Amino acid sequence: MKVKKINEQIITMLNEEGEMTTDEIYNLINTISHHGCTMNQLSNVLAKAKEIQKVGWVDYTLHGFRRRAIVWSLKEELV
Repeated sequence: MKVKKINEQIITMLNEEGEMTTDEIYNLINTISHHGCTMNQLSNVLAKAKEIQKVGWVDYTLHGFRRRAIVWSLKEELV
């Protein structure tokens, strides 16, 4: 049941915000929902959801370390 709710929240966020990185989705879900989710749960939901697709990668630097995040969006049929 929790995975369904996370999936619904992600689809709603992507519909409102457009493309988002994994880190942005993770931070929003953990601020919106009471219990939040782990990064592993989020990764599994994003990878297995049929409504969501990988768009590309974003490289950025955080505290002197290079980070790479996946960019996600809704599939074209759903937009």
